[in-house]
Amino acid sequence: MTNEVIYNIRNNLRLLVNEMPSISKAASTLNINRQQLNKYLAGTSTPSVRTLSVISRHFSVTVDSLFLPPEEFQRTRTADTSSLILPDEVKATLSHITKQSEGAHEYLSQYCGTFFRISHLPYLPHKIMRALVQIYQKNGLTFAVTLELYPVVSLVNEHRSHVRRLHSVVQLVGDRIHFFGAPPPSHISMAILYPVDVPRFEFLRGEMTSVPDMASRRISWMPFVMQRCCNSRIQISDLRRCGVFDRDASAVEECVRKLLDCTLDSQAHG
Repeated sequence: MTNEVIYNIRNNLRLLVNEMPSISKAASTLNINRQQLNKYLAGTSTPSVRTLSVISRHFSVTVDSLFLPPEEFQRTRTADTSSLILPDEVKATLSHITKQSEGAHEYLSQYCGTFFRISHLPYLPHKIMRALVQIYQKNGLTFAVTLELYPVVSLVNEHRSHVRRLHSVVQLVGDRIHFFGAPPPSHISMAILYPVDVPRFEFLRGEMTSVPDMASRRISWMPFVMQRCCNSRIQISDLRRCGVFDRDASAVEECVRKLLDCTLDSQAHG
């Protein structure tokens, strides 16, 4: 293989694996040795045709497409998705969502910017996560990208984190802001924000639900607080403040903990 082909495979695999919660999860799901997968992602080793077939089947792509330049590979995946044959009622619903989003464009513009999303973790009640969210507008629609940092267990004594990216469509539904997403691997999430009609607000409160497509498909729920950042775009300095912390850690402001507790109390008595 030429260096260009190896480069394409490496970068396309990175794009696909990045859709998984972690490299460990990707290795387990694809039945590939973790160290070997790391070599593929680093470009120091190239997958066999059999391994490429396994990867392509899991991500619903063709083996040939993995050899394409990353930009063309992404366009191919988008084209494959857009050409799906959908029932008329689904097309009507998607059309309605698009029109509704376009109508709320001006109102939602005041919420564009970068935020910290601070939340409890559904299965770890004594932990709090701080993630980074950017809300932006493009082609008349409003979107959000969320970066979550998870600690990675390493055999050597060093601090490492895995960054998980979540993409959402943002809508105004009644007097609430909804975030709809389908983060991989194959589960649906929805977040609801209770907006404030003041552009210079500091905090927003919300709730998030998600349904994993595995095991018992247990629905998880967690409250969260959105805190506006000073920067309008995602900065490395803000990302370094993100991660998973003990609930009483000094990294989590007392006012944020109180807002989270208020949301939990209101749900308990609601």
